[in-house]
Amino acid sequence: MASTLSQILRRFRPAVAPGPAGPAGVPADRGAEAEAELAAVFAALEPSVADARRVREEARADAGRRRRHGLEEAERIVAEARNRLDAVRAEAASAQLAALDAERATLEGNARAEVDRVERLAEARVPDLVAQVVARVRMTGGPLPGPPSETPSETRSEAGRSEVAG
Repeated sequence: MASTLSQILRRFRPAVAPGPAGPAGVPADRGAEAEAELAAVFAALEPSVADARRVREEARADAGRRRRHGLEEAERIVAEARNRLDAVRAEAASAQLAALDAERATLEGNARAEVDRVERLAEARVPDLVAQVVARVRMTGGPLPGPPSETPSETRSEAGRSEVAG
């Protein structure tokens, strides 16, 4: 009832802007005319609107399925990666240990070569150094040094033996 009364009262509103009085009469209900005119168009569009709703619902359902499938796939990939984590860590540790072993072997080889070089150098220099020390001791005329518990005569006799043996 209220909507009908509202429609009737709406018909009596002025049709033009305020100003001098216009011709007497009731203005046409343009809203009702437009509604009547477009009713056929809207009726013709109703199957398309229903089809669009159906397509939208199918798209929502498909998006939900794809989202669930994507989440399941992501969870599967993460689980697989976690399962492989220990193997990958072990592989990386093995590679690093192999590299460290190779470096250690290289360092040991270099150290052994340096030790050999120093030993050869020492072996080559020891006879000359011993000869120089013996010569200086003889120049001083004192006994050759020996252990502190020995008497000087024992030291001299050992020195003579070492010279003969040397």
